Amino acid sequence: MTTFKIGDLVWAKMKGFPKWPGVVAEPTKELKVTKKANNFCIFFFGTNNFAWIEPKGLEAYSEPADSKKKSGAFKDALAAIEHYKLTGEGGPPVEGETTDPFDQLIRPSASVPNLQSDKKVKTASAKKRRISKDDSQAASSEEDASSEDGVAPRSGKAIKLKGPKKSTDITPKGRPPRSSNASSLIKRKKKAENYAADTTTGEASTSRKSLLDRPPVLPRAETPPLDLHTVSHTLLSKSVIPSDKVFGFIGLGIMGSGIVKNLLNSGHEVHVWDRSPEKSQEFARIGAKLQMTPSDVVGSADITFSCVSDPTAAKELVFGNCGVLREMNVSKAFVEMSGIDPDTSMTIATAIHEYGGRYLESMLVGSKAEADEGTLILLAAGDRTLFNDVSSCFEATGRASIFLGEVGSATKMNLIHQMYMGTTMACMAEAMALADRAGLNQAEVLEILGISNVCSPLLMDKGKAITDCTFATKFSLKNLSKDMKLVQGLSETLDQPIPITSAANEVFKHARRFGYGDHDAAAVYISARF
Repeated sequence: MTTFKIGDLVWAKMKGFPKWPGVVAEPTKELKVTKKANNFCIFFFGTNNFAWIEPKGLEAYSEPADSKKKSGAFKDALAAIEHYKLTGEGGPPVEGETTDPFDQLIRPSASVPNLQSDKKVKTASAKKRRISKDDSQAASSEEDASSEDGVAPRSGKAIKLKGPKKSTDITPKGRPPRSSNASSLIKRKKKAENYAADTTTGEASTSRKSLLDRPPVLPRAETPPLDLHTVSHTLLSKSVIPSDKVFGFIGLGIMGSGIVKNLLNSGHEVHVWDRSPEKSQEFARIGAKLQMTPSDVVGSADITFSCVSDPTAAKELVFGNCGVLREMNVSKAFVEMSGIDPDTSMTIATAIHEYGGRYLESMLVGSKAEADEGTLILLAAGDRTLFNDVSSCFEATGRASIFLGEVGSATKMNLIHQMYMGTTMACMAEAMALADRAGLNQAEVLEILGISNVCSPLLMDKGKAITDCTFATKFSLKNLSKDMKLVQGLSETLDQPIPITSAANEVFKHARRFGYGDHDAAAVYISARF
């Protein structure tokens, strides 16, 4: 009895099928379960199927004398085995290797056949199918009927792998038959060489490019560090008379850092705390006094500012362990600068008032650049006397401060502003994406927008970030998306439909899923383009 080893090329014969070219291979995980004694695992070329074959159904592979009457699938199998003999490629997948076409496309070194020609071998994902008894009987009758025509064998054992579409081999009238076996062999070898050229090319095919035309996850451009030792030109042009009160500041993030810098440079006494001790130590070098906890800041200051990322963080600072309320009393005041919703602001205000303190919400209109330069717009609401007490701070950090009345008015106004900003940026991102797809020069598009009546500082700043493809964080995408979500919550409370804003927020959520939440909000362009 002939003995075969892994890698031997064979003719394999299954019951109900013609002999088919294959190679002795390591059994797959599925086949290992159903292995029979003394049988060999065979990988069938062309169909990429596996099956256990008895030794009597195997014989050493040799090139067939005549294949002109065989089906197209059989000829493709011959081309595949010839290619395997020449290059060692196109055989059974190694352990851990995928045969799924999409998975092969996304791998840089994957060998992908040319899918545009119906003469190439078309592979499908090898998915395990369970065949019912009725299906097995139907398949058996089809196999017996097709075996005489040389149709590709399919495993009727434990698994059934999806193979290529059958192609017919019909010779049109008037066309001479193939002249000889030698010419047929030459053509098959040529076909194998073409197959090898198609599958081993280093350049991605057109189909691969179109399928994988997705954005790389661009690394976030490093945000320029804040120069703590330089006084802004805007602050130098102001005549700020610092208050004699002691101020506390909680949160030294993108916005908070610029605000504290201008407070210190204008002569105010500031006590600081941040969850990142390194940031606090940087400000200690230019005159800030460090505190260990938020409650320590409140205890050492007359008026405490808070500037954190979202409503959850804002409430945690007030109500959490070592929070603001621990040291709150009638001599203290609290100014909330975090981007929050009206309900959260009202909840914090109620708690502060219960402890005898004063409360003011002061929303920030602007981004990192305005915070650093001291040109923010501050929208305030709450205690009017507290608004007057922090007027020197507002003068040092902003170009305008507006008192809007009762608690909740400033947060609502800020959400309206963010709603307009978010929808505008989503629209601009889609416009720039469409311009790119249409083959227009984005720099020229931005130039034309800049001289038209739709020009704005926001459009020019974010448009330049898009054309330069640099998204250094000035106002993060996740924070703008958070504000858009708060806008939707406000609209739900008031039963006011905002379909355009809701659609824009979906674009921002898509960009966050791409991994651009910590990038500048201009990175929403990535989502719009792809």
